[in-house]
Amino acid sequence: AKGDRIAFLREELPSQFALLVQGVNESSPQRWATLDRRDRVAWLPGDQHLIVSLRVNPSSPAALMRIDANGGRTVITSPPKGVLHDGAPALSPDRRTLAFIRATDLS
Repeated sequence: AKGDRIAFLREELPSQFALLVQGVNESSPQRWATLDRRDRVAWLPGDQHLIVSLRVNPSSPAALMRIDANGGRTVITSPPKGVLHDGAPALSPDRRTLAFIRATDLS
């Protein structure tokens, strides 16, 4: 049922976080992904996909991706050269618009 699961991060190593999803009636979480940075995650309508900030490859800045429990991944943003990362995804109250932060420097 909608709203019966929670997504959370568990730090495993420095700069390594497990993205876990657990149902309210389940005894243990399911691993959806390993992330290299701690950041906000957002459920998409239907509660079958999450938006996360993740590097496409080690030399690129983190982009926003749609992921699911089966390991499916779709890149949503493509940060240009010079961008540190895209992150902090948030859906509007009507769940039709995605907002995020594009970090361009350390200040």
